[in-house]
Order: sequence, then C-alpha cells, then structure tokens
Amino acid sequence: MYYIGILVVGAVIGFTAHEPLSKLFKVQESKQEKAICTYFNCAPNAYSYSYDQKSDLFIVTVDNAEYHVQFSQNQPIQVIYAKELEPLVVDG
Repeated sequence: MYYIGILVVGAVIGFTAHEPLSKLFKVQESKQEKAICTYFNCAPNAYSYSYDQKSDLFIVTVDNAEYHVQFSQNQPIQVIYAKELEPLVVDG
C-alpha cells in the first residue's frame, strides 16, 4: 500500500511539473525565438519556424514570406543570416 501511495504521488508531481521543467530545458529554442522576434520585429505568435536538414538552416515564415535563417553560435543568440525564399508559382 505504501508503494502505491508513493507511485501516485510521484505521478502527480511528474504530471504537474512536466510543462515548467520542459520549458526550463528549452533555453536554446527560447533564445532563437526571441532572436526571430527581434530581427523581424514581430509578435511571438506571428511566425513559425522549422529546421531544414538539407540546407542546415532554419526556415522562418513571417508575414506570408519564407526566409532561410541562420543563428549565431555565441551568446547572445542573434539572426546572422536571413534570405527571403522565392515563392513557388504553380500553373493552374
């Protein structure tokens, strides 16, 4: 009975602490997001970004435009390269 109580308490603590702890370990991502907001002068929810393994760059979408972006390796994290990608034109 004692072990079941400890298991339940541990599960509750793990469930409630998961989100704050996961944010704590995503420091690099939060600094990249701040650098994007600073460089493109946008709100934190006004863009999306993902990593492109082929080009070893990030793709950032802001204001219906896509950019290849590279971040600095040193602190503070900054956008050091940004090039707008050409939109694809599909003949209909």
